Amino acid sequence: MIATVILTVSSFCQSFMAPMCSCTPPSNSTCNSDCLFSSCCICWNPNTQTGACGCYWGVATCRNENNTTQALVSSSNFGELNPNAKIKFSFEKFNLLFDFFRARGIKSDLLESEFQNIKSRYVLTGQKIPIDNSDFSRILSEYSKLIDSLSLKQKEELNVYIKSLS
Repeated sequence: MIATVILTVSSFCQSFMAPMCSCTPPSNSTCNSDCLFSSCCICWNPNTQTGACGCYWGVATCRNENNTTQALVSSSNFGELNPNAKIKFSFEKFNLLFDFFRARGIKSDLLESEFQNIKSRYVLTGQKIPIDNSDFSRILSEYSKLIDSLSLKQKEELNVYIKSLS
């Protein structure tokens, strides 16, 4: 299964086997990102597109866009999927977020319900596994909404918690 991802940069990356993109001309530029909860890679045509990869709230993000004047890397596009990226996801590691949310009284019911429903359809291996685009999109959408609802203090605590899991 192949899925897709978004782009924004943070510092929560670690060494897992990231997906590898086999890029062919004219889309022969590539990048990949390997983060705590997911990994991704993407190809783009350097003559007409810009591409970037990074980590945001522990999620790998890979994005390409036609050359424009707007910034490709932006926290405002977290939660948007790019149909050209390949992604792997760690259900086991992402599941650890719910302990953090419960311990701080952060309402994560919608995210957890969506996550558990999707997780039940996969064979977990303890590793990052390929995830279907639509499934990852649903998890990412709820995660993005939850992050947007956090206070600055809660976001800082979440950053520390994610970093502690690395």
